Amino acid sequence: MLFAWASHSITSGHLAEVTFPIGCQSCTNDRFDLLETVIEWMHDGQSEASVVGLSTRCSECQNEPPVFDQTQHGYDGELGHLRFMEGARASQDLVSMDGSYVRSSKISVAFVLNIPLEELEGAESESGVRVQDQFDWIRVCILGDSGNEWVEVWDCECA
Repeated sequence: MLFAWASHSITSGHLAEVTFPIGCQSCTNDRFDLLETVIEWMHDGQSEASVVGLSTRCSECQNEPPVFDQTQHGYDGELGHLRFMEGARASQDLVSMDGSYVRSSKISVAFVLNIPLEELEGAESESGVRVQDQFDWIRVCILGDSGNEWVEVWDCECA
């Protein structure tokens, strides 16, 4: 399990974003390696492999809690739109845009809601899925080498 603290929230019109730095619930360490979750599933009789999520590996206790799984979390996952993506799952090291592995990094996760509030409230009344669980974008950042700025290393559209 991970624990998080809300660091900031931005709301304007129908855009809301909440960002959380994360820590290990087992040992309270705040440095992680990042791992992508890949699922192999069948589509029109063909085997497909898709990145569907992200997990962490605590650099201290090696615990591997999930951060996000597109088939279960966010707008599409919570409303069951990706139930067809069933299959074997595997983890692989996340490679950042500069080609390096993300190792022993401080991590923050941003959940973004771009869908108009009225639409989210309608889906909540029909499905019982809370508005805040219907985020449509997730962004993961690591604290840069300077220690002063967050650098985006992974994102996913969830709707």
